[in-house]
Amino acid sequence: MSADIHSGTTSGTTNNYRDVRLDATYQYLGTGRHVFTLNSSLIRETQNLGASLAAGLDCPLMTARGMNMLKSKTTTLRYIWMITCLAATGLTPVARAADATAGAKSYDAHCARCHSLANPLKNKKGPGLFGVSGRAAGSVPGYRKYSEAMKTANLTWTPDKLDAYVTNSRAMLPGTTMKFKGISEPKERADLVEFLSKQK
Repeated sequence: MSADIHSGTTSGTTNNYRDVRLDATYQYLGTGRHVFTLNSSLIRETQNLGASLAAGLDCPLMTARGMNMLKSKTTTLRYIWMITCLAATGLTPVARAADATAGAKSYDAHCARCHSLANPLKNKKGPGLFGVSGRAAGSVPGYRKYSEAMKTANLTWTPDKLDAYVTNSRAMLPGTTMKFKGISEPKERADLVEFLSKQK
C-alpha cells in the first residue's frame, strides 16, 4: 500500500491508520501541537500520512531531503521512519523536557522590559517576578498598578496558570491590563515557565 504525504495543518484535522495489528491516530491541534497514538506493531494498510506530523518536531529525519526520501520507501519503512522521529522527539513537541536556559532567552525577549527578577522584589512597569511560581496573584508588596481583575482573581501562579497566562492573558483573566500578544509555541512557553519556576 502507498502512503501519500499531504499537508494537514487545519486545527482538529485527524488522520487514521489501520492494519491487522496496529491502530494509529494522529491529530493536529493547532499552534504546533500534535497527538499521535499507536497500538501494536504490524503494518498492513495505511491511508494518508500527514506531512503536518513533521511540523514542530525537531527531528533530523524531517528535513526536506528526509521527506523526499520518505516518499520512496515502502509502507513499513515509512512507519518505522515516522515512529523513529516520534520517539526521538518524545512523541510531541510539548512532551520534550522544558529548558530553563532557553526560557531565560524567552524571558529577555518577552518579559524583561516590564518585569524584574531582582531579589528582594523590585517592581517596574509590571510587578517583580522573583518567586512568582507558587505566589498568589496580585500580591506583590508595593505594586499599585494591579487591575481589579488581578486583585480579585483568587488564584495561585502554578505552572499551568502561568502557561495559560502567557498564552493569552486576556482570555485567561478577562480584565487584566497587561499588554502582551502572548506566546503561541507550547515549547517556548514551557521553557519560560520552567525558567520562572526556578527564580526563587
